[in-house]
Amino acid sequence: MKFFKLTNKRDLIEAAVAVAIFFIISYLSRFVTPLFGLVVLSGIIFPLIWAKVKKDWNLIGFTKKSTGKAFLWGLGSGVVIFIYLLFDGFKSMPVFTDMLGLKLAVNIPAWIIIVSPFQEFFFRGWLQTKLQKSIGKWSGFVVASFVFTLWHYLPPFEGTSTSNISIYSISGFFTVLVFGFIWGFVYLISNNNIIAPWVSHTLAGIVVVLTGKWSILQISS
Repeated sequence: MKFFKLTNKRDLIEAAVAVAIFFIISYLSRFVTPLFGLVVLSGIIFPLIWAKVKKDWNLIGFTKKSTGKAFLWGLGSGVVIFIYLLFDGFKSMPVFTDMLGLKLAVNIPAWIIIVSPFQEFFFRGWLQTKLQKSIGKWSGFVVASFVFTLWHYLPPFEGTSTSNISIYSISGFFTVLVFGFIWGFVYLISNNNIIAPWVSHTLAGIVVVLTGKWSILQISS
């Protein structure tokens, strides 16, 4: 059995075009900050519109199949990532922030309904599903995971007013890469149910909030 086998050229072309547009807008957000809002919105809305037009929500991982399994995979992998980031993530010890309760109240819902969904809906739900259909189950998973990793180097994620997450290092790169593979794998192993990576990614987000590495809430002292 070939690892890479092109079975649907149209799906592959559609995936390449969508990724190219997503990457371009993401890169331009370095220079025009409000464009990142468009990146977030497109990551959520584009897959939803696609599924609505195609009348098939399975195309973006919205399925009732394997829901319990997906939740357990998401929870299990999320806990592992949570522990790793809390004690050894990016080679720094956790630094708990001031006004933690307020920041958790604002930022955790943001991760649940915005930050995790815009990445998971697009990269796992839409892209990985489409690549699996076009080039094979496992090769689609691998390619989508690499694309997810590379995308993180386009928007201004490090050193901004909201994010202090370090990715511009060897350890930072491999951390993002491994996480991408974990979320792609739990999506794959749970029969393409978006709940798995969504839950896992959200738990990772809780850690970066806890350690003061990310917050949309800016509090002046």
